[in-house]
Amino acid sequence: MYSPLLLFMVVSFTLHVLRWHLVYAYYLFLAFLFDTKQKNKQAPNQYDAFISYNTHDEPWVIRELLPKLEGEQGWKLCLHHRDFEPGKPIIDNITDAIYGSRKTICVISRRYLESEWCSREIQVASFRLFDEQKDVLILVFLEEIPTSHLSPYYRMRKLLKKRTYLSWPRAGENTEIFWEKLRQALKTREDCDSFLLNHKNKQAPNQYDAFISYNTHDEPWVIRELLPKLEGDQGWKLCLHHRDFEPGKPIIDNITDAIYGSRKTICVISRRYLESEWCSREIQVASFRLFDEQKDVLILVFLEEIPTYHLSPYYRMRKLLKKRTYLSWPRAGEHTELFWEKLRQALKTKEDCGEDSLLLTVDRP
Repeated sequence: MYSPLLLFMVVSFTLHVLRWHLVYAYYLFLAFLFDTKQKNKQAPNQYDAFISYNTHDEPWVIRELLPKLEGEQGWKLCLHHRDFEPGKPIIDNITDAIYGSRKTICVISRRYLESEWCSREIQVASFRLFDEQKDVLILVFLEEIPTSHLSPYYRMRKLLKKRTYLSWPRAGENTEIFWEKLRQALKTREDCDSFLLNHKNKQAPNQYDAFISYNTHDEPWVIRELLPKLEGDQGWKLCLHHRDFEPGKPIIDNITDAIYGSRKTICVISRRYLESEWCSREIQVASFRLFDEQKDVLILVFLEEIPTYHLSPYYRMRKLLKKRTYLSWPRAGEHTELFWEKLRQALKTKEDCGEDSLLLTVDRP
């Protein structure tokens, strides 16, 4: 008597709890079918980029994006309102647009995250990205969205952990760098295979004097103190996350390219740095290069005093400190001339990583 009722309650509860997983699995399956169909067609790309956006953001797309990318830069774009085929199912239009374009540009806003169809578009674009392993997805944020607000959007958080993205400048800020980075991102890249060992084989000349590895909480110090001194006064060419990373490229590839494309890596160490997952990746890649090439390619700069026992959980950092001398940023009121001179000396090219090629000794905290 109670069995049908109990069964109904169990099924209802399961559907309620797992409804989004089931929906995702359904559309992932559809994307797989469409992917197979597109691979069999093997048609050339009709567009340079499909623009995925919410209708509330259409004024920005029409007023800003379209004149710049199609008008000035000459790219051929695919837009919902202009290029979708009337009468065709929407999911077919979406899939044909994504697979018929070299890249997909997702224009992210709060409205975008709340839209069901925008969710479908980024699902299909993500499936193509992971399936083809090509650099086919570019994320553009129209507004600042705190990470905490992305919690319900698992796919978006996962993409942001792995890919570099662009942010539309705030009112009054210069947009030239934004458009140039978007232009660079739209260029064709056939593979996403730039892992560590590939960089050894490339042996390309260094593009930068130093890659600066730092936590975003320490960015004010980098912008206010480090950048004017090293680039402005001393004339070094630096690579910085916010300015020089290639939009759309996986973050780990950006990190590896930056480290192997620079003569040296400067790690700006703070407590926040030690707690950061991506900073840990950066020092890991830099350490690999250091021990593999046996060249003096790594410089450690401590922004604050960190007792040795606080470094206990950070095995890699403790191991580096045992073998290398490091620099400490002077305390408030102390002179900084000696610090900058020693950093300048450390940035000079040294081919060996032997005992006589370590950084000039400084006072340890």
